[in-house]
Amino acid sequence: MAAGADGRRKLIAFDAETWQALHLLSRDSLKSVQELADEAFADLLEKHRRPVTLKQALRESARGLPANDPPPKRARGRPRLAGKWRIVEVELWDKSFIDLVGPGFIAFDGKGRGEFGFGAVTGTLDCSDTPAGADFTWAGFDEMDEASGEGWVELQDDGSLNGEIAFHHGDESTFRARRFEKPTRRRARNG
Repeated sequence: MAAGADGRRKLIAFDAETWQALHLLSRDSLKSVQELADEAFADLLEKHRRPVTLKQALRESARGLPANDPPPKRARGRPRLAGKWRIVEVELWDKSFIDLVGPGFIAFDGKGRGEFGFGAVTGTLDCSDTPAGADFTWAGFDEMDEASGEGWVELQDDGSLNGEIAFHHGDESTFRARRFEKPTRRRARNG
């Protein structure tokens, strides 16, 4: 939506490399930078389940509880994520990097906190529930340098986690994780 009678204008700065990449994408896709921005922001709003139009907002509000129905028992979002998850795949790095220092993992305590570690990166998480998982910000270290960022995870139908981790002013990568297997106890034999 180009700024006009109904649109708003906002100046957004890009670094030179990002601007060059956007300019090339604009040329290659035969779309204006404005059209690319509209598409990107629409995708971002959809990802975070934010209505854009009045119709979408009304539809979302109608999904609330009818006035006379008792409130449902609160489904706890975090407990289904609570526990330690083994990072099995990261888009930008191979398995040998993921497990460089120890098995790559992400863990949630069920109370809005967590931690992760893979390669030479470690961090603590501050989490917010979403309908399908959690969004988080993180702070920690990357090869002993302070680092921070954000990310999200979503629980999949097969019980795995899909997510993304982003470094502030740096890389962002999707990842996949599975629950750590609980060790089975071997029973001592008599005899």
